[in-house]
Amino acid sequence: MLTGQSRLPVARMLIEGLLPSPLKVAWYRLRGARIGRDVHIGPGSVVIARHLAIGAGTRIGFGTVVRGREVRIGRHVSIGALSFLDVERLTIGEDSKINEQVFAGGLPLPESRLEIGRHCLIQQFVVLNPSKPLVIGDHTVIAGKSSVFTHSSWQNVLEGYPVEFAPVTIGRHAWVAWHCFVMPGVTIGEGATLGAGAVVTRDVPPGALAAGVPARVVRPAEQRPGPLSSMERRRVLGPLLDEFAAVLGYHGLKVRRSELSGWERWDIARRTRLRRRPPLRLYVALEGLPPALPYLPAGVVVLSLPPLPAEWRRDVERRHGVWLDLAGQERAARESPLAAELAHLLSRYGIRFDRVSGRAPLRSSATE
Repeated sequence: MLTGQSRLPVARMLIEGLLPSPLKVAWYRLRGARIGRDVHIGPGSVVIARHLAIGAGTRIGFGTVVRGREVRIGRHVSIGALSFLDVERLTIGEDSKINEQVFAGGLPLPESRLEIGRHCLIQQFVVLNPSKPLVIGDHTVIAGKSSVFTHSSWQNVLEGYPVEFAPVTIGRHAWVAWHCFVMPGVTIGEGATLGAGAVVTRDVPPGALAAGVPARVVRPAEQRPGPLSSMERRRVLGPLLDEFAAVLGYHGLKVRRSELSGWERWDIARRTRLRRRPPLRLYVALEGLPPALPYLPAGVVVLSLPPLPAEWRRDVERRHGVWLDLAGQERAARESPLAAELAHLLSRYGIRFDRVSGRAPLRSSATE
């Protein structure tokens, strides 16, 4: 075919893919790619694009192929092993995760585009078909074994069979549960939920719950739960922090919790095989914003339900620490093992944080 290409780039995977990650990254940079710091591309994996940008902290598992004319991957993205993403134009927002054995591809039409927002999760065995534009909003999950198609065709259109090519849009904060099938031309509104096994043939309004085959709205947005009060938020967060302490204890870390000037202070002791290491320190403010920051050791983590003032954010970052602001759902851009563990546990309950800097506004480059 004049316009075709090999289904699987076997030669690139066997030669380029087997290079160690640092050499692979250096090779892509030499060819004009913009790649941030601490990017890892696993054994056997290749990224093939005329225009390539990969943000700092991104991880690509082994045996994965990412191919397209334009590929833009944000910071701290994770792409699992044995995935195949073959799209004309691919964009993945920061802190999004694509699990193992995800397939994205289809007819390479000029308008083919897959756009995945920030903090999204695409679970294992998902099939995405972006022959026409497929846009997935921020904080949205496509659960395992689901399929989203922008085209539906096989039988002869000249014999009267229907053929459809149409874009699909899935809004922010949506939840597409396991084994769902989304047909071409569908728009799923912001905050909508699809029940497991739903076959979606028509639009789903924002905030609605739809289920069934074919899917229909079983609960409109007006009947969905509303925002919690400050007191209710504190009541919900308390058990989550208890669970976090239990998780740390299960993995051999000793946690001592105490009160200090309006803060709850966590001293987290850790030990290696050879020596005892300095404790980690976590400060938590849930009842109200304390009058002042306590003394901050290096590497401290600060979690606050009330909004954190900008000067406090900067003070934490000066100590090479990480702050997490639950009110604004923002966190420091810096990474730390303790902050990562805490953010991971909170994400299980739908609490996710955008990375920002307390010192200066972020620039828009995907490679920062």
